[in-house]
Amino acid sequence: MASKRVHPHTTDANSKIKKLIACCGLILTTPHQTFARFLPSWRQILAMKKLFTFSALAIVITILFTSCVKQVPFDKRYWLSKERGEVVYSSSTCPHYVIETVNGYAVIRAISSRPYEGDVLYGDFSYPGIKDIYNRSAGVIVSGDVREYWLTYTGAQDALDYYCY
Repeated sequence: MASKRVHPHTTDANSKIKKLIACCGLILTTPHQTFARFLPSWRQILAMKKLFTFSALAIVITILFTSCVKQVPFDKRYWLSKERGEVVYSSSTCPHYVIETVNGYAVIRAISSRPYEGDVLYGDFSYPGIKDIYNRSAGVIVSGDVREYWLTYTGAQDALDYYCY
């Protein structure tokens, strides 16, 4: 009787595969079962959707509340209590303009925007320096540098000649 010879490595490899399947349980009987094991269930998907929705909502609310800034209301009474002046000279070629106040004329260099002739301004025109000026005619606050103050009409003309020409 002839005995059937079995290759020693073949039986050893089959037993290792069977042990691996029994131990880990990763390989199932069909490919569908194998892939279904790694796909999330509908409960996991619902939990992920809730997590994503709440995270996105939290980010939007955080951005909304951090971007809101409380603005101080504009107080006209403050500006109207300052010195009043009217623009008597303003030119597009020169950054300086002249205003007439109760104390005389003032020469101001425009920093942010230049007012037009006839505009009514409120601010501190009796001492030099950079300051905010309320332009009541336009309804805006502009910045200006008071160069000369308490001048006569001819003094204001001489100052304009000095600064502009």
